[in-house]
Amino acid sequence: MPGSGAAIVTDAFPIDVRAADPSLVEARHLVDELWEELGVLYGDMGLCKFQPSDIQGPGAAFVIARFDGRAVGCGAVRAYDSSARKIGEIKRMFVRPAARGRGIARTILKTLEETALTIGYDVVRLESGVRQPFAIKLYETAGYYRIPPYGQLADDPLSIFSKSGCALIHKRKITSADSGAFSFLSPSLRYPEQGRQIMRDWRRRFLD
Repeated sequence: MPGSGAAIVTDAFPIDVRAADPSLVEARHLVDELWEELGVLYGDMGLCKFQPSDIQGPGAAFVIARFDGRAVGCGAVRAYDSSARKIGEIKRMFVRPAARGRGIARTILKTLEETALTIGYDVVRLESGVRQPFAIKLYETAGYYRIPPYGQLADDPLSIFSKSGCALIHKRKITSADSGAFSFLSPSLRYPEQGRQIMRDWRRRFLD
């Protein structure tokens, strides 16, 4: 399974995000909890439709995040569809409520993005919902931007669709220690108009 994972230390405990088998009992528990939470936010969604086979095989990976040795979150990346081999889709992003506020979701997202790079995707996209403001903020601050609706939820007014180009993800990865990289990704912080123009140029060249 692609991707070796990521680890950072916070609150004296390491956050460890590693590739895992989605058929594990703890993986199923995490996805079931995600499904229950979505049901509270958006109404009864019926039985969880998650199947481990959906995120197994070439072009797919599932990760579990552990904090203080306990499974507290998960996420997945897979091919958007068989005809769009260079487009990956991030799915099943979830962190248990008691573990939130420690940067775990951001570490999961970073691991999935690096996995997408390793697989060879040019673009990663995802779907979130209007009743998940913290998830929306996470994706926006990570460089994702809105795109037209797609897939089975294209007609759902509560869904939000976003994407980020792996060229930009790679740029963020190799310059993460450079203070200039942060102003590049957050153009309002320094030299606003120049930063916005750089971002527009990059999007036209690599993402659109």
